[in-house]
Amino acid sequence: MNKIRAIFLLAVAIVFTGCTSIPDAPINHEKTSYNTSEKSIAFGRITVKNNNAPSFQPELWNLSVMSEGKKFEFSIRTNMIADHGENGREYFFSFEAPAGMTQVQKFTLHAGVPLLVSADGAFELDQMVKLEKGKITYLGDITATIVEKKDNEEAVGPLLPLIDQRVAGFSNGTFSVDVKDHFEEDLELLKLTYPAIKGQVFTKNIVKKPALYQ
Repeated sequence: MNKIRAIFLLAVAIVFTGCTSIPDAPINHEKTSYNTSEKSIAFGRITVKNNNAPSFQPELWNLSVMSEGKKFEFSIRTNMIADHGENGREYFFSFEAPAGMTQVQKFTLHAGVPLLVSADGAFELDQMVKLEKGKITYLGDITATIVEKKDNEEAVGPLLPLIDQRVAGFSNGTFSVDVKDHFEEDLELLKLTYPAIKGQVFTKNIVKKPALYQ
């Protein structure tokens, strides 16, 4: 029975993550220098926590954006700042795109217990942001908290697999969202975490709370 379940969970993971390799976020520990002459970079801080099922705190996996009619995905799994247990996890997120307007689409997330529970969902930011040439743009400090869903509110994840999604609080949960401008504090932490980023020119364009979760 466990073998069958393991195969099923692997199939679900393939559906959600796809077979292609997703590149790391442009701000990462492997970089020794940064160049924004061809593509601009945006970054922010995000905390995701689950008050609907506190035992299943989600991990952030990928960020998807749309620029010049093309979709791009970036992995942010290795950009965790801190794990606060039942108070969630904090991450830096970042992406790169040509200067101009870019649609920040969604963050994918996962929670579970190996071979027992596997739940997947998404936090839909769905906002247009302007990136300036030669600069790194700060988008804000986002807190996305999973709470109990009521009526026709947007769910964190799909209905299936039925037990997994419900136990993890995804199919019966929605997001309560807060956005703050902590530009100075977050920039200081970014430079401490990724020293190679020092010397770049920074600006800010704070995103709004997503209309989907108002």
